[in-house]
Amino acid sequence: MAEETVTWVKNKISQPVNRIGWIDECRFLTLFLVIFYHTPPRMEIMTERAMWHILMATFFFVSGICFDGRRLEGISTFVCRRVRRLLLPYFTLSVSIYILWLLGGRCWAGGADMSARWFAPLVELIEGRPSLVAAALWFICALFLCQILFFMLCKIMGSKPMPLLFVSFFLFLVPVLGDWECTRYWQLDYALLFMPFYAVGTCGRTIWLSWMRQKNHFNLQWVISVLIAGCSFVWAAETDSIWIRTLASFGVIPFLLLTSDALFSLCKSRCVSRFVQFVNRYSVAVLAFQSYVIAIVVKGVFFLSGREGAGDWSAKWLIAALSMMATCVLIDILRRFFPWILGERFARKT
Repeated sequence: MAEETVTWVKNKISQPVNRIGWIDECRFLTLFLVIFYHTPPRMEIMTERAMWHILMATFFFVSGICFDGRRLEGISTFVCRRVRRLLLPYFTLSVSIYILWLLGGRCWAGGADMSARWFAPLVELIEGRPSLVAAALWFICALFLCQILFFMLCKIMGSKPMPLLFVSFFLFLVPVLGDWECTRYWQLDYALLFMPFYAVGTCGRTIWLSWMRQKNHFNLQWVISVLIAGCSFVWAAETDSIWIRTLASFGVIPFLLLTSDALFSLCKSRCVSRFVQFVNRYSVAVLAFQSYVIAIVVKGVFFLSGREGAGDWSAKWLIAALSMMATCVLIDILRRFFPWILGERFARKT
């Protein structure tokens, strides 16, 4: 099974054998949709909430697939790896953006960022619940806690799928049934809320890897996933129930997996492959900078076009695409000249 998976990855899009192409592609598509979500004009509030929940669920699901419960290491080794991968960029990016905010970033900020006291972002940074300056990095805190908690469950219960799924869905009830102040620190409430998606990705890892090895795209299976995803999204957008949004997310995720794999199969090239891998490698930085880059791109686009206001939906797609590319350019500059901002000791040679 492992040899077949590696062979498929090598033939997929000329990528290193330690990466799975469709996982990178799904993450890339989800990141782009996050940028699209934050790009004006904004959608109706219920639609935005449904889209937000589905995108976050997809991130946790794909991260769960990357976790192999059969290869459990020591808890200290696992925590150190997660700290280097997630928390180090979280702190360096947060501090860097905070310094820029102090030096003049308030003029680009909006809402509470403009009136916040100078120490408020630092308090949020320590508490692990950023809502000012680098608010998008809340996801990193939630993912870090989710991975640590699930790893400990695997250590205690072994790699048996059903017990892990049962406990994950039981923990899901904690933030759903009550609003506990203690669960807000380091986004524990969101870590528990999205843990079922992480568990489904991990426990069904072999099934998902086997299912996604198919070569045919835009087939009957994809059409069925489109219908299920469409009905699920409409269902989620018409209610404020967290239960319905959770069920709807499970209906949309297969559609995102198949669609991302099918879209990138139409544009196979080494350049596209490297761009997708770059975005995945610096996904934390993409999340951190995307709001500021969107604001700059919006001002630039409407200044050059001589228009005012949020624009139409075609402008929304264009601004989202430009913001994605501009964010990657900014990250590449930082990677080469200021790698410590990204949590790296030095820039790797290319």
